[in-house]
Amino acid sequence: MDIRNLDITKFLPHRAPFLMVDHLLSIDDEHVSTSFKINPDCVFVNDNVFNEVGLIENAAQTCSSIVGKSYFEDDDLEGEGTKLIGFISAIKKVSIYNCPKIGETIISNANLKSTTNLKVKNYDSAICINAILTSSLKKRNLFFKHMASFIKKGGDLVLVVPSLESKLFSHIIANKYNVDDAKKDRAPNGKRAISQIRFIKDGVTDIDDVPTKHFLKEELELLLNLAGFTVEKIEKINYKWSTEFHKPPSWLKTPEPWDWMVKAKKK
Repeated sequence: MDIRNLDITKFLPHRAPFLMVDHLLSIDDEHVSTSFKINPDCVFVNDNVFNEVGLIENAAQTCSSIVGKSYFEDDDLEGEGTKLIGFISAIKKVSIYNCPKIGETIISNANLKSTTNLKVKNYDSAICINAILTSSLKKRNLFFKHMASFIKKGGDLVLVVPSLESKLFSHIIANKYNVDDAKKDRAPNGKRAISQIRFIKDGVTDIDDVPTKHFLKEELELLLNLAGFTVEKIEKINYKWSTEFHKPPSWLKTPEPWDWMVKAKKK
């Protein structure tokens, strides 16, 4: 099987609109090469240019590919036995000399230097994009705690998470207008129904059949304040209805689905 035909979502936890890798060009235990074409609807495109945050996220996802390789078998190219995991990455230094434009394809290469003796230091800033997704409240609390511990006082945090308001809005649209034959879906019963009720009370709903935490705007403000951050700005990052539905109606325009993006500063 040609490695370029692999479904990259089988090996990375990221999903549109924050998936910044299209194809694996090559991969082994110490090196990975990926490609990504810059499209007009990319969330990190400003004034027809793929911005610096997008380049850093592309690099992070490329690196995640090589680390994640150790979690699947060499002959499991379809990813059937893969258990997706997320990573928190830190960058010591980055220099960006130019940003690619719409229509261009970037090739990213990464080499694995070491998986031992990793020390967490305090950093001036952090970018966390759709990583706090676990259905476990305990793990989410630890995530916020550890995230705060490695950012310096006065340091900046950019956080992107799924919006619970958006997810509920999509469910309402689907059921009201029978989008993707939503009315044919059977209501859960028994233990599954109890589990879903428990999850939804905590803001957890499925993405591709995986229980995934979604956040309310006010919930984010509270959690970040308790973790030692001052929230400076919260805004929507919109994406196309085609990322939410297989066959969105042609009349379905705005408001579009969204994730929450937060800019916060460490107290």
